[in-house]
Amino acid sequence: MTISTTGVPPTPNPAYQTWRRQDRLIYGAFLTTLSLEVASLLKQHLHTASKGTQSITTYMHSLKQTTDLLASLGSPVSFEDMNDHVLCGLNDGYRAVIDVINARDTPILFYDLLEKLFIQELSFFTAQRQVPTPMTALNAQTRPNHYDKTRSGQFSASSTSRPGNRKPFLGRC
Repeated sequence: MTISTTGVPPTPNPAYQTWRRQDRLIYGAFLTTLSLEVASLLKQHLHTASKGTQSITTYMHSLKQTTDLLASLGSPVSFEDMNDHVLCGLNDGYRAVIDVINARDTPILFYDLLEKLFIQELSFFTAQRQVPTPMTALNAQTRPNHYDKTRSGQFSASSTSRPGNRKPFLGRC
């Protein structure tokens, strides 16, 4: 910051420079003290992360936040490692994308990987909505056979065609 008086050009405040330097030293000491413990917890989170039921965007955002925190603590994560962590947490529905990414010679960028996984997720939702319902038809009406031909050639009323003589269904044949 600067000190300014009327009519005199502003000059740097020496107390601010000293305060700024002390602030950075304290911040650095604080980060150094906690960084080892926090970094190990963040790395463990990366190793155990799983997509589960969350959307691909939420899953990838969570991993990106974790790698950004690791980078701010002085332990940056390479593209290859990031891709490995992302792919290990996916289920078998993403197998096609996983195989394509693993077959690449060069590591894919984070946002390109996010795009491919997002497209795969959209195809899941589209396929679920377009599952055709099987067409079934039940024969609800039958032609009753009111008369059976007897041996003598005469027609007589069938005893089984009368509604009062039908046997109830017992659930077995």
